[in-house]
This record gives sequence, C-alpha cells and structure tokens, in this order.
Amino acid sequence: MTSEVVDRASAAAPEDEAEVRGHLPLHALFFSPGLMLPFLLIAAALSVTVFASVQLWRMEARPLRDPVADMPRLYVQAAVEALRLNEVAEDHAENPAARQEFIRRYHLLLRRLDQLEPVLRDRSAAAAALDDEIAAAITQLRDRDPARVVYSRGDLAGLAARLTQLERALSRAGARVQSAHEAQQVERAGQLYRILVLGAAAVLAGLVGLAWLVLCLLWTLRRVQDDRKLQRDLQRACDSAAYLRNIAAVIAHQMRSPLTVIDSAAQRMLSRADLAERPQDSAALLRIRRQISQVLHFMDQAMLAGAVEGGAPSIHPRPVPLQHLVAMILAHEGMGEGRQRLVLPTDAAGLRLLCDPSLAFHALANLVENALKYSPSGSPVELRAAEAQGMAVISVIDQGAGIPPADQEAIFQRFWRGERAVGHPGSGVGLWLARRLAEIQGGTIRVASDGQHGARFDLVLPLAEAGTGARYVSPDAPVRPGPAEVRRGRP
Repeated sequence: MTSEVVDRASAAAPEDEAEVRGHLPLHALFFSPGLMLPFLLIAAALSVTVFASVQLWRMEARPLRDPVADMPRLYVQAAVEALRLNEVAEDHAENPAARQEFIRRYHLLLRRLDQLEPVLRDRSAAAAALDDEIAAAITQLRDRDPARVVYSRGDLAGLAARLTQLERALSRAGARVQSAHEAQQVERAGQLYRILVLGAAAVLAGLVGLAWLVLCLLWTLRRVQDDRKLQRDLQRACDSAAYLRNIAAVIAHQMRSPLTVIDSAAQRMLSRADLAERPQDSAALLRIRRQISQVLHFMDQAMLAGAVEGGAPSIHPRPVPLQHLVAMILAHEGMGEGRQRLVLPTDAAGLRLLCDPSLAFHALANLVENALKYSPSGSPVELRAAEAQGMAVISVIDQGAGIPPADQEAIFQRFWRGERAVGHPGSGVGLWLARRLAEIQGGTIRVASDGQHGARFDLVLPLAEAGTGARYVSPDAPVRPGPAEVRRGRP
C-alpha cells in the first residue's frame, strides 16, 4: 500500500520539477512599472526640452513690436532740436546776424521730425507714443517758410510758443515710448527666464530619469541573475530529492525482501508442534517477528513521508465504507496484540467516506498505533464515528497520560517529540504525516485533551454523500453522534 503512494508521488514529480524550472520572463522584468516610470520621466523631459527650444527660437526670430528700434532716441533728438531752435529764435530777436543759423536749425528739426514718420504709419506705436498735439505741430512747421518767419517778429513769437509746446510734447512722448519699450524688454526677459528655467528643469529631470533608469536596469539584471541562480539551486535540490527518494525506494525494496523471508521463516517455526516444549525459543521468534514488523512499518512511514514531502501524491477518492477502513486497520500487521484492546464502533455500517482508501488507512493507522503506544498496557482504545456538517469524524480515544494544551499543536510538527514521549519508540513523523494525508483529501486531524487523562484524536474526512464540495470542519463544530453512541449514552 505504501509503494502505491510512492508510485503516485513519483508520477507527479515531473510536473513539480517543470514548475520549479519555470522562471520570470525577461520581458516581464524590463516592462515592469519600476522601469516604465523612468522611461516616462525621460520622455516627458525630452518633450519639455523640445518645447522650450522651439519657444526660444521663436523669441529670437521675432523682432520687437516697434517699427523703429531706436524710436526713443529719435524723440529725444527731436525734442533737443526743438529746444535749440527755440533758443536760436530768441537770440535772433536781438542778433539779426543769426538768421542763417535759425534757418539751418529749422531744417534740421524738420529732418528729425521726418524720421518719425514711420511712427505715424504704425498704429500701435502711434497710439502708444504720438498724440494729436505732436502731429498738429509738425504740420504747422512744415506749412511755414523759415526764410519768411525769420524776418517777422510776430511769426517768431508764435513759433517760439509752438516750439515750446512741441518740445514738451516730444519729451512726454519720448518718456512714454521709453517706458513702453522698457516694459516690453522686461516682459521679453521674463519670458526668456521662464523658458530657460523650464529647459533647465527638463534637462535636470532627464538626467534624474536617466540615473533612475540605469539603477533600475542594474537592479533588474541583478534580479534576473538571482532568479536564475535560485532556479538552478531549486533544480539541483529537486534533482537531489528525487535521487534520494529513488535510492530510498530501491533500498527499501531490497531490504523488504530478505526481511519478509526472515519473517516467513519465523512464522513457520512458530507453527511447529515441538516448539511448545521450548518457551524460550518461542519467545525469541516472537521478538524477531515483532522487530521485523517494526522495521517494515518504519520503512513504510519513511517512504510515505518522503512521497508526501516530495510532492502531494495524486489521490483517487471514491466512496469507502467505514467498516472497510476498520477491517484494513484490524488486518494491519503492525497492530499485533493491540487488536484485542480496540473498541470498535458497532453501529456505523451506513457511514461512507469520500476518500482515497490507501491514504485514509495510513492516517487512521497512525492515530490508532499512537494511541496504543502511549496508553497503559491492557487499557482500551476506543473508536467512534459521527457526522458534522457533511464531514465524517472518526475519533480515536485513549486512556493515556494526556497531552498538555501547550503541546497540542506542536505534536503535529515533523520530528517533534514531547517530554512524555521519552521511553517510547518513534520518530516524531507519524502525527505530522497523518494530518498531511488528511489535508490533501480535504480533511484534517484535531486533538482534544485536558493534559491529565487521555486524549481524543478526530480524523475528519468528507462524507461520500457530500461529494467533492465537502469543506473543512471547524474544531469547535458540534459533533452529531451515531445511533450506537446515543444508545450507549456517550457524548
């Protein structure tokens, strides 16, 4: 029965090894969110850098809005010429010899005003700097002949007043134009500063993204190397475990054959009639058979534990009557004289389990052998059967020393043996193996003990009527006893 379980585990091993050999693909690593973020940061930085470069090129290619770049200087020159002409006109009233200077200054002022004509054709500049007063003064100056004005005192007095007004108007216009020009330059400098700051920030973000990307790539490559190394180590571990399992199976098979021969020979010797006169020989043969049975049982336990540890064996659940499972326990060679101590459920004929009979047998046999081993010699070990929430509960109750509450979970750990186990043979694998065999069939094993008087182990397995949808039963779930237990008045 153990070899059957081992064969199932060996058949499932290739699937487990194939799963171990699988590893995380490279494209899943390189396109992970940790690497996509620096890529997005670099792309955004490049986009902002291109935008800033285009804006900077457009600013350099676009001239100032004024049609004449040195327009403030022209207003100042015109105002200065108007002031000088006014001074010459005042001096001319007392110095007739300055007529030629007056005419020359008059024509020079007209040329300065002619240079302002582009301003008149530009609506935005005219609206900003040139008012109707300046335009009217220019028209009056052009309509007058300086050669005639120089000989008329009345015209000179009117011209002086008009020049004073023109000089003041030009000064105010020049100041307005200079202020507007400076505001435009400040605005242009602000735009240039913002563009440069934006470009510098984009370049800095791109460098940060690039450094981030490099670190992520290094981390990803390190992770890939670690993953591949881990896969290799796991594969070696799986290969070693499979090799050890195969060696153990071969050794067990080779040891089982001679042990079986020895046991058969001892059994034939015990059946001889003349052996009754030699009780010492009879006792020796019984010890031989008992020791061989223990060795074979230990080998079965070790092989089954290795099969379960190497990969849960494939199970073949089917409806199994509880009586059939109990009959398998009674026929088990490891029971020995303990068969007479078992108190069996007398009215559980209709209880059918949905389980793998081989795995369920090993789980229940471990519980029964554990109860027989830790109970006082000659004390009964009782088996009960009940139902709870679509699950079958097979209880094994002994009259031993009990299990302390602090140890009731630790006893299901592999190779764990408590203080009360001292002096009793065992490896600490039986209860761990029994619970694992129950769990892979959709059940469990629970324990109840006050720590002083006996213990109760419940093997919980799905009922055949519950189908494959049977679920785990809670340790605190109420147990509904069978009809026989109700008649006997047991809880």
